[in-house]
Amino acid sequence: MKRLLACVMAVLLVFSMSGCAQDTSKQDAEAVVTKYYDQLKKGEFDEATKLCTSDVSDDNEYGIITDSMDQMIEEMSTSFDFNDSQNQKVKDAANQFAKKTVKQYVRSYEIQKDDTSVNDDKNKVTVKVTIKGIDMNSFTNVTNDASITNSIQEKYEPKMESLQANNATDEQINDLMVEIITDLFNTYGSKLDGLKSVEHKEKLTLAKKDNTWKIKKISVSEKENATNA
Repeated sequence: MKRLLACVMAVLLVFSMSGCAQDTSKQDAEAVVTKYYDQLKKGEFDEATKLCTSDVSDDNEYGIITDSMDQMIEEMSTSFDFNDSQNQKVKDAANQFAKKTVKQYVRSYEIQKDDTSVNDDKNKVTVKVTIKGIDMNSFTNVTNDASITNSIQEKYEPKMESLQANNATDEQINDLMVEIITDLFNTYGSKLDGLKSVEHKEKLTLAKKDNTWKIKKISVSEKENATNA
């Protein structure tokens, strides 16, 4: 009887330890996901990507935003003969706009903890998240809004004509161009504040490497209209 009881206790202990390992895996993976979206809420896309594997498969649109800003900065640097200080001001304005856009994309989020699952080998966890924020269509509509660029052009046209009439130096003209570009990015950013939120779901797959959980895949589902968050 004692031997049978001991065997039963040993089996129960194994199951108990297995359950604890699974719970720890869930909690640890969800903690990484929480850090990931907390960084996005702050607009810190680069910090968020540090929580992903180098070969992450990412369906979401945060990277598109930052990539488009990098491309825009490069085009401006090529089009205008900015000095280092002017280039830095343009880069700062573009990066601030990109940061604000990412923040608006993740206004709020909620991890669906009941849906978190761990595979049998305890080396892969799937976490589902509901997110509210703007979508890429809204971002594109703002940056493609001709009325914004037209208003900026009308605002600065007298200043530009005055500089040209007074034979201003290239540096003075470029200073005004930097002011115009900065104002344009700030105006874009202000427009984002009034956009409605859209709700969508993301499914994140995390893999364990070197005893650390990393986000390996992010899948995005369809978006639905939501109240402002």
